[in-house]
Amino acid sequence: SEINTLRLRAYSERINAVAPLPDGVGGLCSFNNNLLVVKNLHIKTELLTLRGHPASVTALAVTPDGNRIVSGSADGCLKVWDLKEGSELLTLQSHSSRVCGVAVTQNGQKVVSSSGNGSLIVWDLETGAMLLTLHGHTRTVKALAVTQDGKKAISASCDKTVKVWDLETGVELHTLDRRVDFDKAVVAMPDGQKVISALHDGTLQVWNLHSGLELYTLNHNSNFLISTVALTPDGKLVAAAFDGRLKVWDLQSRTELCTLGSHASTVYSVAVTPDGKRAISASKDRTLKVWDLQSRAELYTLGSHASTVHSVAVTPDGKRVISASKDRTLKVWDLDLEPFILRGHTDTVQAIVVTPDSHQAVSSSSDCTLKVWDLDRKLELHTLKGHTKVVYAVAITPDGRRAVSGSCDGTLKVWNLETGEELCTLQDGAAWVNSVVMTPDGQRAISASGNNILTVWDLELGKFITRFSVDSSLEACAVMPDGITVVAGDKSGQLHFLRLEGVKDE
Repeated sequence: SEINTLRLRAYSERINAVAPLPDGVGGLCSFNNNLLVVKNLHIKTELLTLRGHPASVTALAVTPDGNRIVSGSADGCLKVWDLKEGSELLTLQSHSSRVCGVAVTQNGQKVVSSSGNGSLIVWDLETGAMLLTLHGHTRTVKALAVTQDGKKAISASCDKTVKVWDLETGVELHTLDRRVDFDKAVVAMPDGQKVISALHDGTLQVWNLHSGLELYTLNHNSNFLISTVALTPDGKLVAAAFDGRLKVWDLQSRTELCTLGSHASTVYSVAVTPDGKRAISASKDRTLKVWDLQSRAELYTLGSHASTVHSVAVTPDGKRVISASKDRTLKVWDLDLEPFILRGHTDTVQAIVVTPDSHQAVSSSSDCTLKVWDLDRKLELHTLKGHTKVVYAVAITPDGRRAVSGSCDGTLKVWNLETGEELCTLQDGAAWVNSVVMTPDGQRAISASGNNILTVWDLELGKFITRFSVDSSLEACAVMPDGITVVAGDKSGQLHFLRLEGVKDE
């Protein structure tokens, strides 16, 4: 049978345990950094991975209808993708150098690309035909934008110029005043009258598109060297820097509003959701971060690539994010998935289980405690204290009323989940307990220990029923759905299949 897998996100911390929610919608994972993260598995974070470019994916854009993606690569090619099917529609080939920028006109009929050799090409998005080649820059065109009416393109180059082009005729309309530094980013304002360019020295210049004259400048802070910019619908500018920081400016008052936070390395691209409430940043640190522009706080890390993330875009409905990476892939993410974090343990979280009704979770930790969590209200209900060493394992009875924990102190403890009270202690000798499971009838617990012994316990009487010994430390155990077959795995790699005697087949 086919097994479907989904990579939600690559984490920097070791994941110690995972548990599905019984409703099939959610899941939890525990980490070496003492955190538990709740994920929504119904809304799949990473929806698609698009493969096909033989080199680093350096730029991307989404069509206004949200149905297609256009990506540019270091191999000089562009590819057009069907966002719904995840399939490649076209390959556009003509650039002799790296593609540095991609922009789609508002009517979705044309795409403009810029290159490392200073040229721009205008393409027919339906047929893939090359319509125009725009020559004028003498060095790499690092940034590219198209006005909302689709009539003009603005390009920023390492030759220290910004040029305005007529997309119907291919004629250069203006060369905006040269500066001593080159431009790293450019964006057209929604009114179609102005354009903003970001200089490598951190200066933001606002230009009149018709006259080609500079109107004013922002950010004279040489400690904030801008790498990319994006505009919100209400006239705010989000800028990111080479040191990983992000700042927001109000263009009407020409004032800096805030510093959002920071990545661990250079931010290469920023996109804003259509409602203007969130910004998504892509970084050299391989991650994408989501920022709340109203509370001015980092919401969460959306996901990561295997290498530098060069570009990011948001679909017009605001529901999906597309990222392009040096790892040669494009990834499509669901923006509606926001994990929440449960904090409370003071050491590594070793295991986690969820109650059958999906409302609570129980975690065990190296801090010698267990914690009971309310998943609806996102808060801690109880801390279960009694073990004297690391608690490696925990299981919950099918009725969701009790938990059984196994520890390095050689004991198992039974807990009342409603009150947090310890009901009894089951002595397993001097060895540590690696794993605990419940039988489907809730009457027995089975533990696997480091002294090579598998023990079956009667939870009502609070004593062991039988034991089974092997030649190596038992690391894990499970009960099959029939309720009578036990599978145990030992450190040598062997699996042991056991049948419980005197247990009625379910």
